[in-house]
Amino acid sequence: MIHRLIGAVVLLMWGYVVTHLEQTLAAVALAMKYPVQKSGTGVAVILMMPLVSVALLWFPNFFADRFSPKTGINHDPFLDTNFWLLAGYFALFVSLVLMALFHSA
Repeated sequence: MIHRLIGAVVLLMWGYVVTHLEQTLAAVALAMKYPVQKSGTGVAVILMMPLVSVALLWFPNFFADRFSPKTGINHDPFLDTNFWLLAGYFALFVSLVLMALFHSA
């Protein structure tokens, strides 16, 4: 349950950052003015990484059922929900590091 609460807080913070992009991530807002071939892909990664972490934190059972390799006869997921929660926290850490890197001082 705490993972969903953390995901909701991240989603609210992401909404604030995206709506106030000029004040929060001025370098990303500047890079958005260039074509996709130059910097648009990196901007998409920086802005969408928190959404990936929210999805992993909210729905670890979905990812365990759909994207985990299955074991032998009983077809249990090899990567259980704890792995996907850990992946969600890792994606959250990476997104916070990227946003801190492009944060306007």
